[in-house]
Amino acid sequence: MRFIHTSDWQLGKPFGKMPPDARAALQDARLDAIDTLAGSARENRAPVVLIAGDVFDSPEPGDRIFRQALSRMKGASDLRWILLPGNHDPARADGLWSRLRAEAPENVACVLDRAVFEIADGVSGLPAPLAFRRTTDDPTAWFDDAETAVGTRRIGIAHGSIRKFDSAEETTNLIAVDRARRAGLDYLALGDWHNRQQIDERTAYSGTPEPDDFGREFTGEALLVELGATGEPPTVTPLPIARYEWINADWTISEASDLERYLSSLQQSYDLKRLVARIAISGVVTLRERVEVRERLGLLWVEQGQSFVLGTPGASARRTLEEVLAGEVGVVTGGRRTTAVVQAVEKSLAEFLTPGGKPNKRLQEAQRQVVVADQAVVDAEAEFRQFEEALDRLGAKRGELARILKEIADPEHQAGVATLRTDLDRARVAAQVVQNAELVLQGATGERARAEANSVQRKADCDAMVAVSRS
Repeated sequence: MRFIHTSDWQLGKPFGKMPPDARAALQDARLDAIDTLAGSARENRAPVVLIAGDVFDSPEPGDRIFRQALSRMKGASDLRWILLPGNHDPARADGLWSRLRAEAPENVACVLDRAVFEIADGVSGLPAPLAFRRTTDDPTAWFDDAETAVGTRRIGIAHGSIRKFDSAEETTNLIAVDRARRAGLDYLALGDWHNRQQIDERTAYSGTPEPDDFGREFTGEALLVELGATGEPPTVTPLPIARYEWINADWTISEASDLERYLSSLQQSYDLKRLVARIAISGVVTLRERVEVRERLGLLWVEQGQSFVLGTPGASARRTLEEVLAGEVGVVTGGRRTTAVVQAVEKSLAEFLTPGGKPNKRLQEAQRQVVVADQAVVDAEAEFRQFEEALDRLGAKRGELARILKEIADPEHQAGVATLRTDLDRARVAAQVVQNAELVLQGATGERARAEANSVQRKADCDAMVAVSRS
């Protein structure tokens, strides 16, 4: 059997640091990855697509993202899509996944319980859905004791890390590195790491199908998994899925002509329409060259890592610049208006600066308020984290309550309760019988004591009479 292993779609990811146009393009590319995955699945004759967590970027992705995702998977009705909750979109009670399960088309399955399910004939899935963003237990621990029919292939699906990156942080969602061996799995499909990584011959992270950050070497892919003969490891093949490629670059420019060399190299190596670049630019250039460089970089979307250092003009150059500016301003404003413009600028500056050019009380107060606002943002973020943790704890309580209610509603459980009630009734009747018997016993004991006392008295009377007669 063949299937596609993918994860970390994170549909609805905001890309808040990007310009609006780039943000929208990157969000759409993540949705389009669903169509690309469907095409790759058909091309490789893989009828099932396993998504190992983080289908959405948050538990509230928005209605457009939600409906677009379902619509695209429904459109690929010849494929079966199996969705697992991850740490970005945990399966909280009455939340996103309840709606997904209710509205999903027939070819989309949401696995929300730690229970064996059928992926295909002779192939069982062992899922480890996350109900909360953070858990301290290994969500795959139950795999070891999960029972499947003899000869059935076992596929684990989980979301979490197989090792701890920061010893200062609490370990969460940590998965045993040898879980596939312990649980007798043919393959363990993992999500959480956005970089593709093969852990062992039966365990792999697929990475995200559409890159979302710089510095990741193996990303923008999915994995084609083909099960071999029983007992043999599967064949795992990376498949390219991504639309955009993310790169880092360092450019040192001493004059504008250097830019031509860098741009030419970039154009030869990449499709610029599908490139997201973080370019650290350094160098000493003139003002005119700086403007030219920025205009040329406008052909691309880039995040500049550094700014240019401008060459410092000498006294003669400054005088020439001042003369040019004065002449241009005079032409535009018309002689006397130049003075008016300068006075207006000076008046505006006077509202914030002292005659010596230092911040006045008004500007100082504004700066103080900025500091206060920054601290308020930090405090609000801390409160939000506390609120999120409280929500997780509340979700855990709600989940436990839901489990108890589910058990109570289970007919088998109700039959057990009925049997217990019958046994209790019988016990009460038996207790009453025992109590009555004890009362009877107590009465009989009293009668016996009185009879024994009478017997002793009669014997004493007899002995007395015998003594009298002898005398």
